[in-house]
Amino acid sequence: MYIDKVKIEFPIDVKLVYELSQDLKDKTKLVEKIQKLSLNENSLFGLKKDKGLYNSDEWWDNINKGLIPSIYRYGVIIDTYKAGQDNINRDNSFRFKGQDDVIYEESIYNIYQQDYDLFKKGHFVVIFYVLEELKTSTIEKPDYIYSVIEMAVSEEQLSLS
Repeated sequence: MYIDKVKIEFPIDVKLVYELSQDLKDKTKLVEKIQKLSLNENSLFGLKKDKGLYNSDEWWDNINKGLIPSIYRYGVIIDTYKAGQDNINRDNSFRFKGQDDVIYEESIYNIYQQDYDLFKKGHFVVIFYVLEELKTSTIEKPDYIYSVIEMAVSEEQLSLS
Protein backbone atom coordinates (compact mmCIF):
# COMPACT_ATOMS: atom_id res chain seq x y z
CA MET A 1 0.00 0.00 0.00
CA TYR A 2 2.86 2.42 0.78
CA ILE A 3 5.94 0.78 -0.71
CA ASP A 4 4.19 0.15 -4.02
CA LYS A 5 3.28 3.87 -4.23
CA VAL A 6 6.75 5.26 -3.54
CA LYS A 7 8.19 7.23 -6.42
CA ILE A 8 11.67 5.77 -6.06
CA GLU A 9 13.21 3.59 -8.73
CA PHE A 10 14.57 0.46 -7.02
CA PRO A 11 17.30 -1.59 -8.75
CA ILE A 12 15.24 -4.80 -8.47
CA ASP A 13 11.62 -5.81 -7.92
CA VAL A 14 10.61 -6.39 -4.31
CA LYS A 15 7.91 -8.52 -2.73
CA LEU A 16 5.79 -7.09 0.08
CA VAL A 17 6.38 -9.44 3.03
CA TYR A 18 5.00 -7.42 5.95
CA GLU A 19 2.11 -5.03 6.52
CA LEU A 20 1.42 -3.79 10.03
CA SER A 21 -2.28 -3.44 9.19
CA GLN A 22 -2.46 -7.20 8.47
CA ASP A 23 -0.32 -8.13 11.46
CA LEU A 24 -2.55 -6.26 13.91
CA LYS A 25 -5.84 -7.76 12.71
CA ASP A 26 -5.73 -10.54 15.31
CA LYS A 27 -3.73 -8.69 17.97
CA THR A 28 -6.51 -6.68 19.60
CA LYS A 29 -5.13 -7.14 23.12
CA LEU A 30 -1.75 -5.72 22.09
CA VAL A 31 -3.40 -2.73 20.40
CA GLU A 32 -5.56 -2.12 23.48
CA LYS A 33 -2.46 -2.13 25.73
CA ILE A 34 -0.69 0.40 23.51
CA GLN A 35 -3.77 2.60 23.38
CA LYS A 36 -4.27 2.42 27.16
CA LEU A 37 -0.70 3.61 27.72
CA SER A 38 -1.38 6.60 25.47
CA LEU A 39 -4.63 7.38 27.30
CA ASN A 40 -3.12 7.06 30.79
CA GLU A 41 -2.42 10.66 31.81
CA ASN A 42 -0.52 9.47 34.91
CA SER A 43 2.11 7.58 32.89
CA LEU A 44 5.07 8.97 30.99
CA PHE A 45 5.07 5.84 28.85
CA GLY A 46 3.20 5.57 25.58
CA LEU A 47 2.62 7.46 22.38
CA LYS A 48 1.19 10.94 22.01
CA LYS A 49 -2.43 10.71 20.95
CA ASP A 50 -2.74 14.02 19.14
CA LYS A 51 -2.75 12.30 15.73
CA GLY A 52 -5.01 9.44 16.76
CA LEU A 53 -4.64 6.39 18.94
CA TYR A 54 -2.37 3.64 17.63
CA ASN A 55 -4.06 1.58 14.89
CA SER A 56 -7.24 3.68 14.99
CA ASP A 57 -8.89 4.88 11.78
CA GLU A 58 -7.74 8.41 12.65
CA TRP A 59 -4.14 7.20 13.09
CA TRP A 60 -4.13 5.41 9.71
CA ASP A 61 -5.82 8.40 8.06
CA ASN A 62 -3.09 10.70 9.43
CA ILE A 63 -0.42 8.37 8.07
CA ASN A 64 -2.13 8.43 4.67
CA LYS A 65 -2.35 12.24 4.74
CA GLY A 66 1.32 12.54 5.70
CA LEU A 67 0.51 14.20 9.03
CA ILE A 68 2.52 11.57 10.88
CA PRO A 69 6.15 11.83 9.73
CA SER A 70 7.39 8.87 7.72
CA ILE A 71 10.53 7.71 5.95
CA TYR A 72 11.64 5.01 3.55
CA ARG A 73 14.90 3.19 4.09
CA TYR A 74 16.21 0.76 1.53
CA GLY A 75 19.39 -1.03 0.63
CA VAL A 76 21.22 -4.34 0.43
CA ILE A 77 21.20 -6.89 3.26
CA ILE A 78 24.73 -7.42 4.58
CA ASP A 79 24.02 -10.24 7.03
CA THR A 80 21.45 -11.78 9.35
CA TYR A 81 21.86 -12.62 13.03
CA LYS A 82 20.12 -13.55 16.27
CA ALA A 83 19.23 -10.66 18.58
CA GLY A 84 17.61 -10.55 21.98
CA GLN A 85 17.39 -13.09 24.74
CA ASP A 86 14.83 -15.42 23.20
CA ASN A 87 15.89 -19.01 22.77
CA ILE A 88 15.42 -19.17 19.01
CA ASN A 89 16.96 -21.45 16.44
CA ARG A 90 17.23 -18.95 13.61
CA ASP A 91 18.21 -15.40 12.86
CA ASN A 92 15.61 -12.76 13.67
CA SER A 93 17.44 -9.58 12.63
CA PHE A 94 19.54 -8.22 9.79
CA ARG A 95 21.93 -5.44 8.86
CA PHE A 96 21.63 -3.56 5.62
CA LYS A 97 23.58 -0.81 3.92
CA GLY A 98 21.07 1.95 3.33
CA GLN A 99 20.69 4.30 0.40
CA ASP A 100 22.67 6.85 2.42
CA ASP A 101 25.61 4.41 2.96
CA VAL A 102 24.70 4.05 6.65
CA ILE A 103 24.55 0.55 8.13
CA TYR A 104 21.13 -0.08 9.70
CA GLU A 105 19.92 -2.91 11.88
CA GLU A 106 16.35 -4.15 11.82
CA SER A 107 14.24 -7.09 12.90
CA ILE A 108 12.98 -9.55 10.33
CA TYR A 109 9.28 -8.93 9.70
CA ASN A 110 7.18 -11.28 7.64
CA ILE A 111 3.54 -12.33 7.70
CA TYR A 112 3.97 -15.63 5.85
CA GLN A 113 6.58 -18.16 6.93
CA GLN A 114 7.80 -18.83 3.38
CA ASP A 115 8.94 -15.21 3.07
CA TYR A 116 11.45 -15.60 5.91
CA ASP A 117 13.90 -17.21 3.48
CA LEU A 118 14.09 -14.00 1.43
CA PHE A 119 16.12 -12.30 4.16
CA LYS A 120 19.56 -13.23 2.84
CA LYS A 121 22.84 -11.49 2.20
CA GLY A 122 22.69 -9.61 -1.08
CA HIS A 123 18.91 -9.26 -1.18
CA PHE A 124 17.41 -5.79 -1.48
CA VAL A 125 15.10 -4.55 1.30
CA VAL A 126 12.67 -1.62 1.45
CA ILE A 127 11.13 -0.46 4.73
CA PHE A 128 8.42 2.14 5.29
CA TYR A 129 8.48 3.62 8.80
CA VAL A 130 6.32 6.12 10.62
CA LEU A 131 7.89 8.22 13.34
CA GLU A 132 5.64 7.96 16.34
CA GLU A 133 6.03 10.71 18.88
CA LEU A 134 6.40 9.61 22.48
CA LYS A 135 4.58 11.33 25.35
CA THR A 136 7.92 12.56 26.70
CA SER A 137 8.65 14.45 23.49
CA THR A 138 8.94 18.23 23.65
CA ILE A 139 9.53 20.95 21.10
CA GLU A 140 13.04 21.38 22.48
CA LYS A 141 13.74 17.66 22.60
CA PRO A 142 11.58 15.66 20.18
CA ASP A 143 11.45 11.93 20.91
CA TYR A 144 10.23 9.41 18.33
CA ILE A 145 10.22 5.69 17.77
CA TYR A 146 10.44 4.28 14.27
CA SER A 147 7.58 1.85 13.64
CA VAL A 148 7.73 -0.52 10.67
CA ILE A 149 4.55 -0.18 8.65
CA GLU A 150 5.65 -2.20 5.63
CA MET A 151 8.65 -4.24 4.59
CA ALA A 152 9.50 -5.65 1.17
CA VAL A 153 12.42 -7.82 0.03
CA SER A 154 13.73 -8.91 -3.35
CA GLU A 155 13.17 -12.55 -4.25
CA GLU A 156 16.63 -12.71 -5.79
CA GLN A 157 20.06 -11.48 -4.85
CA LEU A 158 20.88 -8.06 -6.25
CA SER A 159 23.36 -8.30 -9.08
CA LEU A 160 26.09 -5.75 -8.56
CA SER A 161 27.40 -5.93 -12.14
